[in-house]
Amino acid sequence: MDAFSPPLTRPFFFIMIGTMAKIFSFTYRYFTVPLLSVLAFLLFPFNKKLKEGLKERNYGLGRSYPKKLNNKKTYWFHCSSGEIEYALPLMRKLKEQKDCNILLSWHSPSVLKLIKENSPIDYVIASPWESLSSYNKFIKHFQPERLFIARTDLWPAMLESAKRHNIPSILFAATFVEGSGRNSSFLSRNFYSWVHNLVSQIYCVTEEDKELYLKLNYKGEIFVSGDTRYEQVIWKLQQSSSFPIKLVRDERLIMIAGSTWPEDENHLLPALLKQKHSYRLIIAPHEPSDEHLMPIIAFCENNQLSYKLFSQTHEFSEDVLIIDKVGVLASAYDKSDLAFIGGAFKASIHSVMEGLAAGLICIFGPFHKNNREAIEFQNYELDSKTKLSMANTVDSQENLEQMLKSIFSARENLSSFKLKIKELIQSKAGTSEKISVAVGKTQL
Repeated sequence: MDAFSPPLTRPFFFIMIGTMAKIFSFTYRYFTVPLLSVLAFLLFPFNKKLKEGLKERNYGLGRSYPKKLNNKKTYWFHCSSGEIEYALPLMRKLKEQKDCNILLSWHSPSVLKLIKENSPIDYVIASPWESLSSYNKFIKHFQPERLFIARTDLWPAMLESAKRHNIPSILFAATFVEGSGRNSSFLSRNFYSWVHNLVSQIYCVTEEDKELYLKLNYKGEIFVSGDTRYEQVIWKLQQSSSFPIKLVRDERLIMIAGSTWPEDENHLLPALLKQKHSYRLIIAPHEPSDEHLMPIIAFCENNQLSYKLFSQTHEFSEDVLIIDKVGVLASAYDKSDLAFIGGAFKASIHSVMEGLAAGLICIFGPFHKNNREAIEFQNYELDSKTKLSMANTVDSQENLEQMLKSIFSARENLSSFKLKIKELIQSKAGTSEKISVAVGKTQL
């Protein structure tokens, strides 16, 4: 604050911020939330996930909570959906260090598919309605010690209720993109300033994130601790079962293409055809539906590429293995020599972190600005001669062909490249340890 406001204007500035906070709180509670609730009820008959989520979120509207937890301290994590991937490492660390309960609330039922049997979570429940009364009832029932929120998943009513009950709230693995909606205008900056100042502590991924949060005039404690998802990706690779298909090796390299869309395959498959004497392909489409798989099969048949479907074989010696089921991609990374990451020829790239954690050179298309690791790991050069980096972007079939040629020419060094990539990923782990230790020491 002091860095941005001249001394004579500070009292007026604080009065203005306090007034705007009251305006935002009133508008959000009495206009925004009711409007969104009406829209949700109008749309839920046409959306399966929304329908299921609304059905489960009746708590606070006459429905009772099933049970109370035991007398241990309860740490409340809220993950709307994919944020659970950032939360699980911290949950495990807290369970290791403290005799506690882990309570998870969610907004989208898709989060339930990401929770495995050996989860550290003691109790899972749909989040209440976004209202103070609903969250007050939730908090009085479960009596959490702290509230943990991953990334940017902030809900004002949840935070206001936690603050009124003197429950510290902690935002971790927090990121802030320059030019995002949070600081794009005077109104959005002040709205997000109000929301973030309901949070007790923020643990950022980078120093750049910290500086941007401070520009929102955040007044709480703020630290740089790193990204918890590195630990989750490493843990998942360690826990994944071995790839159930026997790979018959020859002199060719094996490329895994994960979470691909037709727009990716339009570049990838012709490039593979040109390089079929150097590469074999394991391809895991993002949606392994018949509609998605048939064009891949047709391409193989029309161009004399031998192939097999994952569900119909126990051995892979062909040119292409098509994974026609979900849940096996992680184990396939471990058997591959390099990775093509899908999505970046369509609109936005899927995560490159899994491929990197397996030690694979990653290749992807031009639309990758949504993924920090895709940008960051392009800066880590592996080979000065071929200009190969840990992550590499291509914008056409021809560029992809050239990239594949460069990697094949450096194939004798792939083992050392893999070790370097794994070591760098491993060096970025440990965030959950830092946060759990800091939380234990801090009295909020």
